[in-house]
Amino acid sequence: MEENCSIKLFESDLESMLSQVLAKARSRDEKLKAAKEKAVELKHQNETINDVLDLEKPASLTKEECKLLIKYLLAENNVVLEEYRICYMRGLMDGMEIKKIVE
Repeated sequence: MEENCSIKLFESDLESMLSQVLAKARSRDEKLKAAKEKAVELKHQNETINDVLDLEKPASLTKEECKLLIKYLLAENNVVLEEYRICYMRGLMDGMEIKKIVE
């Protein structure tokens, strides 16, 4: 039971740390900012797509709207990939610092 509690605390601390890393990166990392701006721009190009995404309203989309929706979803995937990159790099840097301390 004690182990389960410590795992939850670790996960909570980890989520908090990653949240802080990403919050800083949103203002500093150019790749992440560009990916986010592109996703926002695509999302707001068409009101129907915006409604589908924000309000989860069923809607009949034209072929062009479907293409725009796909572009938006790919842009959002790119945002997530950039966030993963940032978190990975932060973990790598932390690992290198710990290795220096240990050696």
